[in-house]
Amino acid sequence: MTSEFWQNEIERLASRLLDRCLSGRESVRFEEIAEQDFPEVFHYMVKLLVQNHFASESPFSLSHSSRYDFDSVEFREACESFRREVLNKALVSRAELETLALSAVRLETEILVRPRQTLLDLVFQERTECRCADVLTVVRGFGERRAFVERVVTHLRNFDQGLIGKDDVQAIANKAEITVYKETPVSALLTEVLLYQKFEAEATGETQSMVRSQILLEILKNRDLDEMFEDLRKQAGDKELWTVTEIENFLERFLLIGSMDEPPTQPKSRTEHSGRFSRPGTTQDLRQRSKISDRRERFEAMQFNFLDDPGIEPPSADAPPAEELTEELIHHLTEDEAPHGNGHGANGSGQSKTDESEEGPAQTFANRVEAADRDLIVKSVFDNDAAAYDAFMKSLATMDEWMHAKRAIDIELGRREIDSDAEEAVRLSDIVFAQFLSRR
Repeated sequence: MTSEFWQNEIERLASRLLDRCLSGRESVRFEEIAEQDFPEVFHYMVKLLVQNHFASESPFSLSHSSRYDFDSVEFREACESFRREVLNKALVSRAELETLALSAVRLETEILVRPRQTLLDLVFQERTECRCADVLTVVRGFGERRAFVERVVTHLRNFDQGLIGKDDVQAIANKAEITVYKETPVSALLTEVLLYQKFEAEATGETQSMVRSQILLEILKNRDLDEMFEDLRKQAGDKELWTVTEIENFLERFLLIGSMDEPPTQPKSRTEHSGRFSRPGTTQDLRQRSKISDRRERFEAMQFNFLDDPGIEPPSADAPPAEELTEELIHHLTEDEAPHGNGHGANGSGQSKTDESEEGPAQTFANRVEAADRDLIVKSVFDNDAAAYDAFMKSLATMDEWMHAKRAIDIELGRREIDSDAEEAVRLSDIVFAQFLSRR
């Protein structure tokens, strides 16, 4: 990366990492570095350096003799244990650590900030093709919990040739990035931001609860999300730090109403979003994304244990939201297709919540499903069996948590051999999820 900001950022993080390693000394033992919570790529580079020194310098050797049984398992284990001890005592100099810190920080920053181009640079360099297995090895090193990596790995697994060309990998990476930021943009961007925070904490030894505006802007810029970048830049102004909740609120608001420079528009229904996007991968496409679907997918897919904390539990549909959503946003999420200003609910009946609760949860579920959606689901999911549809919705209405309902939906779709990504399956999940969300 050539921008002045990233050059300064890389030098800053590398300098802090070097200071933590040396603590004022001119060299440090490898075992001391191995015990510290430094970035994984830095650990790997230092270990590789020490192993190369050991191989080239041969600090100890054995003279083979027929008198001694050097092939015994016990002797080999003892030699390996001794070898590890020698490696642990290897001294790494300031000059060596300075070079490694800079290389490690630059590589990790490029992986986090611009994974698509970094993948191509690492794998191919001067080549035009390589083994598909080599590409898989490199991209998995980027961190398999990232949505972009998962998409690339899935596409590569379906590639049935031993060799793969640079153009093919570039097409796969482009498609993966477009898909990720079209389907689950909020969770994908939050993951990228939090991973960078984690890396920064490992390099500096300081955990930050706030995200710098410039980091967020650069991540958006490197993903070609130009409209979102400009809107955040105008909103940020002199604001230097953002909480994760503030970032999530900004992303959700942008997906709902677009730029602050544009007049708010009534969000479109899922049915209006069912066609292909005209310009995939742009922020204009992101605003066409269904609000309910994105919210639902984040409940299902987004895990909040970004920092590998085993004590953090994934969110449930009954738990309070991660942020305090505004009343208007709750309205958009739960009353997606209700006409504004007429005092009616989604079924147009004008019933109050008290009236609905008196009808019972099963009747409330039924009333909130629009006729067109009901017809689509009855026809395409339940094979025109309205009684089976009613019985299934009634059973869902008795469940306390969204994830229980989701499992029931998945089982029903599987039993009927319906793809969970099919329009009717997505619409069924969206409708039921909206009911659980409105219970908050």
